[in-house]
Amino acid sequence: MPSLTVPLHLITPHVPKNRDLPTFAFDLGIELDDETPTHAKFDIPANRIDLLCTEGLVAAMKRFQGTYVPLATTKQGEGKKVTIIVRKETQQIRKFVVGAVLR
Repeated sequence: MPSLTVPLHLITPHVPKNRDLPTFAFDLGIELDDETPTHAKFDIPANRIDLLCTEGLVAAMKRFQGTYVPLATTKQGEGKKVTIIVRKETQQIRKFVVGAVLR
């Protein structure tokens, strides 16, 4: 089972005031393996790869409490056209090509 070690100062603000960290972690479906005064080590289930970083763990904590606010996204109008060029030898292997431009 993968584990994640996180500085406590990054996650304690997201733990509800009326709960302790081990109980809240259990409610999230993860296990608090070890807790020191500065860090917490969690056992992460193999099917929860979204929790293998601090940002993912904090986002899951916020979602669980209903306080998660997703990043705002906007669709820009028609801009400069971008072309994906696929070589013939690549077309033989990959029948479909998809791309996106994030700015």
